[in-house]
Amino acid sequence: MLTNEVNFKKLSIFLMFMQERNISRTAERLNLSAVSVHRALHALEDSFGFPLFVNKGRNLIPLESAELLVQPVRQTINSFQAGVSTAREA
Repeated sequence: MLTNEVNFKKLSIFLMFMQERNISRTAERLNLSAVSVHRALHALEDSFGFPLFVNKGRNLIPLESAELLVQPVRQTINSFQAGVSTAREA
């Protein structure tokens, strides 16, 4: 079961990390600290209740579970943004 610790900010960080595959570049692109990115990614793992990444040296490597979540997370964010736009127009 998901906890209320899952939010759009963490999901956006997740998507950017999955695109960049690097914590430092993700942090730079989002104007965050690397520590904030790292914490957000691990908070998602805790909230989902399963691992998304494995540490390999200083790198965080996405597992298959993370790869499988990219599309649903992207669809969720896009759907929400579309809903906000529709509501704004009304």
